[in-house]
Amino acid sequence: MIKKSSLIFILFFFLLGTAECESLEPLAIRDFSLNAPDGQGQYVHNGNILTFNGSVAPHSTLVSARLVDNQDHMIRDVSKGLKINPNTGDISGSFFVGSFRGAALVHLNAIVLDPTGIDPVKCRSNTLSVDNTYPEIQIIRPTNHSYFTTAPIIIYGTTSDNLSGIASVKICADGGLSFCSVDYFRNGQWEYAYTPTSADSIVNIKVKSTDNVGLSTVSDNLSIHYQAKPKAPPPTVKKIVKTSKNNTGDSDYKNTYKSPDDDGICTYRVTNLKNSRFQPTDLFTIKEEMAIIVKGYGGNVVTIKIMVPSTGKVIFEMVDYIPENKQKIWRWEVSSTGIFQAALFVDGIKKDNVYFKIIQ
Repeated sequence: MIKKSSLIFILFFFLLGTAECESLEPLAIRDFSLNAPDGQGQYVHNGNILTFNGSVAPHSTLVSARLVDNQDHMIRDVSKGLKINPNTGDISGSFFVGSFRGAALVHLNAIVLDPTGIDPVKCRSNTLSVDNTYPEIQIIRPTNHSYFTTAPIIIYGTTSDNLSGIASVKICADGGLSFCSVDYFRNGQWEYAYTPTSADSIVNIKVKSTDNVGLSTVSDNLSIHYQAKPKAPPPTVKKIVKTSKNNTGDSDYKNTYKSPDDDGICTYRVTNLKNSRFQPTDLFTIKEEMAIIVKGYGGNVVTIKIMVPSTGKVIFEMVDYIPENKQKIWRWEVSSTGIFQAALFVDGIKKDNVYFKIIQ
């Protein structure tokens, strides 16, 4: 029979041993987290470098660390990338993931031994979402091969990415060589005001959308045609009919009088020099020296051609540079009669033409 005093001693020893076991804290990995690259939030994609950190008791030992999918299928053994500081117990490391092998979710499983090397502890990190979806991008208007005569041309479209969201939308108008940010982007809608650099051109537009994990999509090509409206011709002036002192009476001055518009643009006038009068007409009844006066085109090379309308043959041509804010007079000795055409060219570009008649 056990003495009462012995029973009390055994019970005391059992209680003492139990208290000591409960006072030992079990090994735990604290703040063990798997992190996506900066700016990607909880999303990762193929080609990312992931980082992780946490802490355990000092002098603990790492057994294994594996990146797994949501069904705990191993994607990669990352034990060599995970380090434990023996003095502080801090866990840190990083590793590159070329492919998540189609996984939708990933996390990190680790096993650590306590300082005694006896009790293994399993730990699971937080979960990250794998973004395998590229953003959608499209141009809504204008439609392909639209024609425009005025600028700027407003280009509008939409973009979306349901997982990580859109980070930027950029547009290119030089065949894909360079992209610049659109003028407006909000709630999946974007807009850009494009001004062509050439007055007559076909422009190929592309738009690129990039999501928050770095995946990009380029839109289909948009071709637009741009041809600037030509400048309006000078306003017509009411015809003026005058009678020349040298007119025989059977011919009248009937063609349009040419004069500068509000911008100072004009064509030319033919002047009778012999009688010292300014005659805004294109009907000449005398055989004498004539003159052509050009105003409003200073600072340009001006060409006047006198041609036979029926054949296009040039019978007289005058070319000269007119200084800025100056005018030019060319003298022409009338040597034949008939119907002629005079054409004005400024820097090689045809500006105006007039038919006139010379009779004796």
